[in-house]
Amino acid sequence: MKLKKRIVFFVFWLGISFNLFGCGGISNLKNEKEIIKDIIEYYEEMGQEVHLDYQSLTIDKRQTNKDKKEDVIYATVVAETGSAKHTYKYEIYYIYYDKGGWILENCPCNLTDITITSPPDEKLFLNQFTNPNAMILAYGCDNITGTVKKSGFLEDYYSETEGYKDIEDPEESEDLITPANYHEYENTRYYMEIEFTAENTSGLIGYKVEGIYNQWFYYDKEIGDWCWDDENTYLTFTSQEITGLEGKWQSQSSEKDYFTFLNTSAHNFEGYHAYEERALGEPLTLVYMAVLMNQIDLITDYGDPFRLFINWEDGYLTIYDDDGIEVTYTKYEY
Repeated sequence: MKLKKRIVFFVFWLGISFNLFGCGGISNLKNEKEIIKDIIEYYEEMGQEVHLDYQSLTIDKRQTNKDKKEDVIYATVVAETGSAKHTYKYEIYYIYYDKGGWILENCPCNLTDITITSPPDEKLFLNQFTNPNAMILAYGCDNITGTVKKSGFLEDYYSETEGYKDIEDPEESEDLITPANYHEYENTRYYMEIEFTAENTSGLIGYKVEGIYNQWFYYDKEIGDWCWDDENTYLTFTSQEITGLEGKWQSQSSEKDYFTFLNTSAHNFEGYHAYEERALGEPLTLVYMAVLMNQIDLITDYGDPFRLFINWEDGYLTIYDDDGIEVTYTKYEY
């Protein structure tokens, strides 16, 4: 009778051991592919969007505690984006549940390396830059052409410019990237220098500007892609021409309020003269004009600046007077 009980107990213990430590039990540990799948699902359950393509996982060391039903894994994970390869060090914690099996409980990680595999797409950005509806350059343009004349990483930039311009770090706005420390960022900062022409030919007031547009990009490791760095983007005009300003402009609020543009040479706005008839003043020569967005900044030979806001399509001008009141002017028809 005792022998029979011992046999029954042995068979019962053997069944439990098989379930816990045999096929489908606690000994059926997760392999590399399953761990990658669990990491992705873990992030998705936490509400985090996965931007990376996980390529490989290498187990560096592993400690499985069957008594506590725990599996601790230290692993190196390589993930890729369309622009870079990321290397992470993971600490992966599994717990075995009688119902559910091995469940990933936590997986903290550190990014240890980024290797850039491709720079920002120059053709894609140029298509966006020359699209008038994108309004990257200016408001009111109906024709924009551009050519990428220079491009490269920070090393190329400092080689070209000899480090004349410090660059702000867009992720740490108080930090500057300088010739002394740029090696820390050299693979994650990229610039394009675009030579452009922008025109407005369809409105009552037209213009044509030429210049250099310098666009910086930075690699965002969180989303795994290149982003525009508007902190360091700058624009330089090489020539400007405008048409349709010459003549008398009448205020919509007062018949006595009008001014006149006299034009002898439109190129670079040299030769534009403006004077206010109501003040009976001498003509003022405009020595500087800058067309950008929907405004023209003007500086006279007396150094007095004023600003015109232009509705390109309908062809009227807006000026704010000394009291900050908006005054609208339309072209006077004789």
